[in-house]
Amino acid sequence: MKKHLIDIFSSPRFMIISEKNQIELLQRLHDLLQHGFTLSASFKFLLQHLTIKAPKIVTQINTRLDQGAQCYEILLLLKYPKIIIMLIYFSELFSELTSTLPHAQDYLIRNNKAKLQLLKTLQYPLLLITIFYRYVNHFKSYYYT
Repeated sequence: MKKHLIDIFSSPRFMIISEKNQIELLQRLHDLLQHGFTLSASFKFLLQHLTIKAPKIVTQINTRLDQGAQCYEILLLLKYPKIIIMLIYFSELFSELTSTLPHAQDYLIRNNKAKLQLLKTLQYPLLLITIFYRYVNHFKSYYYT
């Protein structure tokens, strides 16, 4: 259980794109590669329509794409989780990238759902504790006066 919690909360401090956009980027990249676009053309098209928080990263990605970078290198620049980068790296070496992208997307979706479920589970008890702490002290002061 501890390892799963570490995996859930091991996101980088400064996320270049949101988790929702990470999932969407993998889905759209898969669709474009399925329809015959090249990797560099797909990334250049997708970068025009994504909101990226660091504008320097866009220029870095474009120069790396012009130099012939692979998919895992671009995802590394976008600060994807290390397990996704490893999966994409091995799929480029030993299999087909388009068959692996849905698995990476599925992992991100499951990880996001687990994170939301954990936050939802912790939200109610924390709310009760804060209410208990705030209002019980007021009732104690009324009782003693």
